[in-house]
Amino acid sequence: MNLGKSANNSDSEQEPLTIADFARELKVCTKTVYRRIDEGEIPKPSKVGRCSRFARSVVDAYKRKVGLLPPNSEMI
Repeated sequence: MNLGKSANNSDSEQEPLTIADFARELKVCTKTVYRRIDEGEIPKPSKVGRCSRFARSVVDAYKRKVGLLPPNSEMI
């Protein structure tokens, strides 16, 4: 698994996102993401070792839910 940022968009779209990455995409702080997880608004992330990661599909689904992505948008 490549942990660095990839120049290829399709590879980077498949990489799991950290809580900080998720927060950056929502334009909120990480504390807000943790609070929304605790409230059940955001699904709990998967654990990779000791690290928490979100699948791109989870991030996109949440962004659609809160209106940050159009309902049927697909990343190309």
